[in-house]
Amino acid sequence: MNHDEKLARQTREAVDMAFRYHGTPSGSITSDEFLGGLGPQRGTELCMAVELMFSLSWLHRLFGDNDYADLTEQAAFNALPGGISPDWWTHQYVTQSNQPWIKRLDGRPFYDVSPYGNIFGLEPDYVCKALHFSRCDQVYMPEIYWLTFRDNVAVLLGGNGLIHRFLIPAETSIELDGGHASVTADTHYPFDQIISYKFTTTKSFDFYTRLPSWATASSRANLPGGRVIPLVREHDDVFHFTVPTGSSQVTVTLGTEVRVVNRPLSSAVSIYWGSLLYALDIAYTETSTAPTHWKKNVDPLPTDSTYPQLRDRMLIPKEEAEWRVAIDPSQIVTHWANRDTDPESPLPNPIYARGAPPMVISVAATRIAWPVVNGAAHGVPTEVTTEVICSAFECESSLLYRGKVANL
Repeated sequence: MNHDEKLARQTREAVDMAFRYHGTPSGSITSDEFLGGLGPQRGTELCMAVELMFSLSWLHRLFGDNDYADLTEQAAFNALPGGISPDWWTHQYVTQSNQPWIKRLDGRPFYDVSPYGNIFGLEPDYVCKALHFSRCDQVYMPEIYWLTFRDNVAVLLGGNGLIHRFLIPAETSIELDGGHASVTADTHYPFDQIISYKFTTTKSFDFYTRLPSWATASSRANLPGGRVIPLVREHDDVFHFTVPTGSSQVTVTLGTEVRVVNRPLSSAVSIYWGSLLYALDIAYTETSTAPTHWKKNVDPLPTDSTYPQLRDRMLIPKEEAEWRVAIDPSQIVTHWANRDTDPESPLPNPIYARGAPPMVISVAATRIAWPVVNGAAHGVPTEVTTEVICSAFECESSLLYRGKVANL
């Protein structure tokens, strides 16, 4: 804002250090009341994801660094929904990257969070999360996705330009350099990578689509008249199109592929497709109790028959379920639901429910010894001891609440 390059450099270094030393695969930062390093058993607060989205979104607007937009989407599509039940009635205080179960823990793997802090409830720990959760539920969702996205999906670029920077569905109507423009972006992003734009304008203007850092060379744009052009990420990481006066349509298809990312300081990996993190599908049994007071987690709160959904929920792996696995990243296969028969079929709602995402992956895996310490899957095994060869495990995008597999 004040064009001080020293402050700009300091900001970039601060973000880089935060994610390098405390970042989680889901796009958040370990923050169980204290910066927690890279250990997957440490917790990240739900509000951390919310505040990160806000801060990173502003940094992208100020600096234009593509990484900040990538990180904003990563937190929005993984860390935030990972800490909220699909029906949006309960949330976690902290979420772990590797989390085989949702229950009162036997110990304290966190810095200053109670063993009750990762159940799904109304106030599983400090009530500030209930307030943040209320903000997410009542303000963020009804509009476009969350408040950060709603207010920042598209922003002005210069006096006669508009950039679609967070690539979710959006509609906007705006005055640009003396003309009026309406833009609709129709897409299943991030669960698909095709964005169909419809433009109606009284005057030509410049339109830009952000190209995420993971977009591959197969990305392309279908322009009016049937012309197809390849999209190559330039220095500013955008695709530029001059929208003519009148009505027109453009379709942008972002190429992507499964990415296996090595986690620092361990033998763990994270698996991504586009901006989505994949997690092991652990079959579970759900039980619930009346919501309890945040401070003691034993005293029941007054119940309200109007809202029976307000329960404290525990998710326990079924007896035959297995979370102690190592995988072979060279043996990954993707599977699409309905893509061959009806690729434009509506997405399930809620999309983050178990079995809902349209693309899953299977990967060769083997069961290993993995100790439990303080009620949590302890770190990442440094020496893999094979116990039983297992069949391939299916994973589903971003369903972090069912068991985090980011650090297998």
